[in-house]
Amino acid sequence: SAASDVYKRQALRIYQLQAQLGVSDAAILPTVALSGSTASTRNSNLQQITNSPSNLTFNNAVVQLNWELDFWGKARRGIESSLNSYMSGVAAFYSADVSLTADVANTYINIRNNEELIAVAKANLALQKESLRIAGARFKYGATSMLDLSQAQAQYEQTKAQIPALVANLKKTQNAMSILLGEPPDYYEKKYGNTKGSLQPPNALGVGMPRDLLRRRPDVLQAEFFAASQSALIGVNKALLYPTFTLGGTFGYATSNFGGGSSGSLFSWANNSTGVSAGLYLPLFYRGAIVDQVRVQDAVFQQSILAYQNLVLNAQKEVEDSLVAISTSKSAVVDYSRAVIAAKSAADMALGRYIAGQNDYNTVIIAQQSLLSIQNSLVQTKSNELIGYVGAFKSVSYTHLRAHE
Repeated sequence: SAASDVYKRQALRIYQLQAQLGVSDAAILPTVALSGSTASTRNSNLQQITNSPSNLTFNNAVVQLNWELDFWGKARRGIESSLNSYMSGVAAFYSADVSLTADVANTYINIRNNEELIAVAKANLALQKESLRIAGARFKYGATSMLDLSQAQAQYEQTKAQIPALVANLKKTQNAMSILLGEPPDYYEKKYGNTKGSLQPPNALGVGMPRDLLRRRPDVLQAEFFAASQSALIGVNKALLYPTFTLGGTFGYATSNFGGGSSGSLFSWANNSTGVSAGLYLPLFYRGAIVDQVRVQDAVFQQSILAYQNLVLNAQKEVEDSLVAISTSKSAVVDYSRAVIAAKSAADMALGRYIAGQNDYNTVIIAQQSLLSIQNSLVQTKSNELIGYVGAFKSVSYTHLRAHE
């Protein structure tokens, strides 16, 4: 599924960002390289000119060191940016984990919801089958018309026709759960298809939500670390406006028999070779482009700040929306529960009066259809309450990652 794919990608991205952080850390240190070579030539023009009949041999082994001095903090700010990018990736992983967990919970609630709807439909189908039997018996003995029997038959067949669609929805939801678990589509049905039960909402949910705790939400932290990373990149680009100082040095050994020289032991101290260098780089005609790049990066940073602020506001909204969904659904469940009791009583009385010949079958149909509708609404409202709790727990989920703690 999309949620599980995001979860896996974020896990892999952590390794990518961790490696990138290592690359940035290395930028502040000198680079040291070891090189060595050997060459041998024969019957060349150079040998003829130098009157040297033997092979010309050149050997060298050199250690080279280069170091860019971080006077203006370019490397340090680069490390800061990479570190915040890494922390943003970790927060994104936790955010994907929370989203995947919420998707699993919501899918499981929908599975139980579909099972309840099927049970309600089957219970009402049994009730309507009995009503059809009664209508058939009354028609057989001339106590009612063919109209009542036809209405009873139509109602029974209509309710019966709804069950296959409900079963199909259940199968699709089970398949979706299997994919969320990273298994083949038939996994959930084979392993958990026979498990039954009803879900009950928690007794209470703490509504206190300090803003500092809200800022620990993984998605909010992801946006915060990303903004910090973009801020550090401004410093990296600004440092390019100032001179760059580099130091270098070499130390090694070199031998050659050119011109009759000796090619004795390469690592003899007499064959040592050393060198020191220093460099200064200052952009002159490219400074305008660098200034523009600083402005570009500052605009990216400002956009990330706006995205962070909007995410915090949306996080507060999600908390409030979830709490509203819980409170309204909880109140509706109480009302629907009372309505189901009244609807059952009305359906029983309508059927009893029909048997006694005190009303026509249309009254029975209305009462039984009302019962089915109210029972379905009760089941759906209970599921909505549970989904509200999932949304609330998702909204207040947090990690202990902090940018400056």
